[in-house]
Amino acid sequence: MKRILFIAGFLFLGYGVYGQLRLDKTFNYSTNITKINSNTYKYYLMDVPSAQCRIYNLDFSLYKTINLPVPGGERLYDVRFVSEDLFNDDAKIEVLYTYYAWIPAYGTVPEHNVYHTKVINEDGTVLLDVEKALYSYVNETSENEYSLFLYAYDFSVDPYLIWTNIYKLPGVVNVINEAKKSAFSIDSYPNPTNSFVNIDYTLPQGVLLADLHILNSSGKEHGVYQVDGFTNHLRLETDDFLPGIYYYFLESAGEKSETLKIIIQ
Repeated sequence: MKRILFIAGFLFLGYGVYGQLRLDKTFNYSTNITKINSNTYKYYLMDVPSAQCRIYNLDFSLYKTINLPVPGGERLYDVRFVSEDLFNDDAKIEVLYTYYAWIPAYGTVPEHNVYHTKVINEDGTVLLDVEKALYSYVNETSENEYSLFLYAYDFSVDPYLIWTNIYKLPGVVNVINEAKKSAFSIDSYPNPTNSFVNIDYTLPQGVLLADLHILNSSGKEHGVYQVDGFTNHLRLETDDFLPGIYYYFLESAGEKSETLKIIIQ
């Protein structure tokens, strides 16, 4: 009887050791996973400062680096649909990416962002180039047939203009978590700053309102600002911010974005 209890206790301890969550890897950039073909999974990340998409094997070794041409003075915004089979039938990896430029106010035109979306092969060959396109989704349009939906915006006018381009996809939809991607995205610029900061954001599909929380370095809330899904950015004057590090995140209905950092000089 004692031996049986000893074995049971050993098995319980073993479960406690092997049944717990374990940190496998930390990337210092936004990272996702994709199925680049019918049977191969890869991690990929978006390196904004270097304008790169880096792809990793499941053991976290570097598989491939794809440079994403972004014009000078503009900024990488999103990387999606990393695949060998989605946009054509060759053996090269294709990537959809979006970048933007901030345009200051002039005349009667308000300050605004101008977005641009491209699909390129890993060798840099451009497969699709759409000005002012911001959001991208893959939707099933009939049985086993899929299309790429690009939502384009002109924020230089008020009310802003929106239109949708739909492209029949020639390839196979293997990528995971992309057709239904609905997470928050959030970023800020200029950062560091000493006068104002622009908070760029995307709310999940179906979310119309969210709260932007800003905390000081001690974790005390400096301010809460309501944002909506009808625009994608908020400008904050920093006159009432003391110099230092602040943290910000979006929250709606109990769901939160990642927490990022602003440096006020």
